Amino acid sequence: NRIPDLLDALESADMAVGARVSRKISFIRRPAKLLLKHLSQYITGESIPDLNSGMRVFNKRFARQYLGILPDKFSFTTTITVAMLCDNFKINYVPIDYYKRSGKSKIVPWDFVNFVILVLRLSMLFNPLKVFVPAALLCFLMGAMKFALDIAFALIRAHSSASLLITAPVVSASTLIMLLSGLQILLVGMMSDGLSRKIANHMSFDRTAPPDAAREATQLSPMGHVRVFENKMELPAPDKAEIFENALKNA
Repeated sequence: NRIPDLLDALESADMAVGARVSRKISFIRRPAKLLLKHLSQYITGESIPDLNSGMRVFNKRFARQYLGILPDKFSFTTTITVAMLCDNFKINYVPIDYYKRSGKSKIVPWDFVNFVILVLRLSMLFNPLKVFVPAALLCFLMGAMKFALDIAFALIRAHSSASLLITAPVVSASTLIMLLSGLQILLVGMMSDGLSRKIANHMSFDRTAPPDAAREATQLSPMGHVRVFENKMELPAPDKAEIFENALKNA
């Protein structure tokens, strides 16, 4: 009975999702749910009241560009939510009741790992710096702390013999490895971000265009594109390597 409310919310958004406000999550599953929710909110930069609610309505014109990355199993809702938020589509949430489940949940504990990997993969596609920058900063921080320890130990040794500052190694190999690793991770992240932005520039999607005009447009997503012609025939998405190769040539 909340479908009309979702349709009303869709008038001012690109997707409307029914947010389950009265659901009770077991104590064992609660930490995993919170971690996954906060990770998704960090990746997208948006508040997500309900990440994987199956009660949602959206215009297929907006979801069609993600056909290359949408799975045919349980993580469809998570994928399309994170992908649309990363692409700055607007999502409205409508509070809905959540009655007691009849039967058992099909989610098993190790599905949490699959969800985390899924969100990280989506971040690599749409916002790779959200993953690479923290990893690079962690390496830089560890390298800086180890560098400070190396200098402190070198000064302690210098009290016995000042020549050790010149003859003995001051900076350890582990310090250099951590600092160089941080630099390499940051450079890879910047290159990935450049590729993602280059691919995003090919997405010529006009949200205000009428359905007939949008049907003739060519949509490109990070994992492949879907060409939709006036006769509604759709071509299969090309290989991901081809997309990145073309982006590199045009860079």
